[in-house]
Amino acid sequence: MQALISYWADQLLASGLSASSVYQILVGKGSSSTYFNAYKYDLTGFFGLAPKLTKAEFKMCLEQAGSPAQLSEASLNKINTSIQVRNGLVNPRQCKIFAEFFELFIQVLVNYRLGASNYVPTSPDINIQTLVKSLIRAIGKKQLVPFSQQLYQDLGQLLTDWPSWQADLLVASYQHAELPALTGDQVAVHLKLEPAYLPLLQQACYQRLWREMASDSRPALSLIKTGLAQVLYPYSDSCQQTRLAKQSGLRLTAIAQARQLKPSTISDHYIEIAIFEPKLLLDEWQALMGQPYQPGLSEKFTDYQTFQSIYPHQPFWCFRFAEILDIRVERSCSGASLLSAIK
Repeated sequence: MQALISYWADQLLASGLSASSVYQILVGKGSSSTYFNAYKYDLTGFFGLAPKLTKAEFKMCLEQAGSPAQLSEASLNKINTSIQVRNGLVNPRQCKIFAEFFELFIQVLVNYRLGASNYVPTSPDINIQTLVKSLIRAIGKKQLVPFSQQLYQDLGQLLTDWPSWQADLLVASYQHAELPALTGDQVAVHLKLEPAYLPLLQQACYQRLWREMASDSRPALSLIKTGLAQVLYPYSDSCQQTRLAKQSGLRLTAIAQARQLKPSTISDHYIEIAIFEPKLLLDEWQALMGQPYQPGLSEKFTDYQTFQSIYPHQPFWCFRFAEILDIRVERSCSGASLLSAIK
């Protein structure tokens, strides 16, 4: 990974961030400022990429900037594509749960169609198995065959827009009674890639799958995502508890009191939530600010001190929230409604 960081060094520093801030993004420092920097400077693909990287190693990476000699151009292209679709701000544990769930769910569906009842589950995790059983019950056994046919069509439609190697990587992990899954080494040989980089590519595949599942034209995939929405979330567990409290109607001070946490901790959670679900915080923000949100608001201030001179006594999260909303609006498709940008 250090060789890749050397390769990306110029790109990372070209963002305008200091070397220290870039290092914090690479190791995945769990602070709201690091989250915001990764989001603002479009470096979410690099967040948490090297959690064990030391400062001395990072300094060496910066001094040795250049393409890693041991990787081909084709391999670098695959890795760069994965970085572009990866979002390191998403809780990696949740991504792992989704990957294990989906592999087991595919295994159960195919084995059911084949009439195979005795097999070793792809995941030994009881919680994963319970999730799969719950979804199977929700679908109903009589509907499993038509559902599996629809799922096959949905996946085929979705994967036609993916690079062939990325689609192959996703499908390579599936297995059933008549088809064993490929080992990591076999997949690496097939993709002509070092096995050490497979986890990065696989994580990016499943994050992309999760983002693209919900669609009226892909009903089976949409049903799966809806069924998992309450148990899979991008946040840390503590932030998720704040999110649930917010969904129940509580505001920041009340959440801090109910959870017996400092308001500053809840404020950090708010900034994290704003990156993924700003609409959840919009009413509270507008009530505090005494005005509706209008695009371009953050152009009035360059830092928190300037913000406070315009909006006295407003908390720090309100400052960050305005910046995040403006970034979302700026990145939204041309002509998109304001509501679609902040949903």
